[in-house]
Amino acid sequence: MKILLLDMDGVLLTPQGYHKALQETVRLLAQTLGFGDKTLSDEDIAAFEAVGITNEWDSSAISTALMLMEVWRHDSQATYPSAINSDSIANHALKFPEFAPFFQIMESTRANSSAPLERAQEAMTNLSQAVSTENQSRLLEILLNAHNIDQALSKRVFQELVLGSQKYSEIYKRESVLDTDSYLLKHDRSNIPAELHKRLLKWLKVKNQHAVIFTNRPSLFPNCNSGEPEAEIGAKLVGLEQLPYVAFGGLTWLAGELGMSNQELIKPSPVHALAAMRMALGDEIESALMAGAKLVHDGSDDGKWQVLDGFEVSVFEDSIGGVLSLKAAQKVLNAHGVKINTKAYGISQAKTKQAALSQQGAEVYPTFCEGLLQVL
Repeated sequence: MKILLLDMDGVLLTPQGYHKALQETVRLLAQTLGFGDKTLSDEDIAAFEAVGITNEWDSSAISTALMLMEVWRHDSQATYPSAINSDSIANHALKFPEFAPFFQIMESTRANSSAPLERAQEAMTNLSQAVSTENQSRLLEILLNAHNIDQALSKRVFQELVLGSQKYSEIYKRESVLDTDSYLLKHDRSNIPAELHKRLLKWLKVKNQHAVIFTNRPSLFPNCNSGEPEAEIGAKLVGLEQLPYVAFGGLTWLAGELGMSNQELIKPSPVHALAAMRMALGDEIESALMAGAKLVHDGSDDGKWQVLDGFEVSVFEDSIGGVLSLKAAQKVLNAHGVKINTKAYGISQAKTKQAALSQQGAEVYPTFCEGLLQVL
């Protein structure tokens, strides 16, 4: 009896679209903030993910804040532009931010909080002592509003690049400014060779063998057309659109139903992994999400968790969030008398991410193909 929890970006597919969109977002913002043609390196992106910042809305907002911090150290009156290349800060000779100190502070505060965004806010506060109190507050607001399309310039730029200008205007009812095709469709690449894809589908036909897509990618909300269909685009790209999935849209819907923040429910929260397990076994998305949240936050058992007893649940992840989510879910289930065995397979070629995954007890493989063959 087995369940596979399959992360999407960096596992099922190589998220070149997201990474290129993130780099282009930061480049456009760097130009707007006077830094010229600068952006994140691939190593910077891997380092973000190694400390648990896996959502590009957050990493682009943090990058924006670090650039603004550098500007405000030298000119406290500089204004944060409202649009790219509009009200731009004049070009200057300031050094483009180094991200290593930020990551080091995040790692040093891990004992204080397992929530990456809380640690990011603490790191920003520690690094911004040289700017005015008012500007310190503005930097934190950039992080806090990273997911708000109305407040976050970084999200507006990133989403237009990711979705393409036409889809961006359709979804957000906003005028496009970049005239671009979707970076996901243009750049993402499946990590599942045809033979492995065939083998996985055959494996899934065996009784009591299940898989579910387990991702923080934006997605449509349950039973409605709102949200961003990026998880759906990815599932189609890798030929696994028939699999159930628990993604950001569903967890954001759940947060609204419970009056909580979606950050309390996504990986590394146990709610994400618990809902994914229930989805793998055939639950509808709303009931799976609600059952997971109630078990974690109220201790309320709907009587259906016992079916998981004795299952082996394996997670395939390129960052630690999903590994921590599964560990926490196992602990919650154990407290309710449900015993599952867990395995973690880390998928990455980046040394920083490999080290972080190994530290959490994951077996690390450079490719998804090599990792999945350990199970099939």
